[in-house]
Amino acid sequence: MSQFIVSEACKIPYKKNKKGVKHISSEEKHIFWENHKKYSSKNGCYIFAIQTRGLTPFYVGKSSRHFFKEIFTDHKLGKYNSVLHSYTHGTPYMFFVTPANSRTKISITKLAQIETYLIQSAARANENLVNIKGTSGPSWSIKGVTKRTKGSPKKADTAFIGMLKIQQW
Repeated sequence: MSQFIVSEACKIPYKKNKKGVKHISSEEKHIFWENHKKYSSKNGCYIFAIQTRGLTPFYVGKSSRHFFKEIFTDHKLGKYNSVLHSYTHGTPYMFFVTPANSRTKISITKLAQIETYLIQSAARANENLVNIKGTSGPSWSIKGVTKRTKGSPKKADTAFIGMLKIQQW
């Protein structure tokens, strides 16, 4: 079984324009990589988040090559900046999910599975997730088991959830 690790929260520098709107430009992405060089040549998945009171995920992506070439493309900066424009307070962060063993080569299939899992988890945490692909969960549910319902759970549901160690959405 492949094992992955989560990085520390990597703060992303930003600037404010004259109107106080935050944005990340080429200059800030260079500063980010100077501060977080150890992740630039790694691959795996990444999550862009904003911290206000807690951390809120806004975008999940994957990189089969190097994070350096993937996470700050113009397309991605557009996504991040559209989120930042909506937040007068809050600080942007990036998390990286990488193989625990740096010599491990991640298959594209496994990387896609991890990305899907992270997108679905992030979508449950934030209904305003910027990702388009992979945000919908399954098209089915087991009443009282896969989704939380109002009121106290039935004994059978609680036993079933405990037996299978199910995480509810």
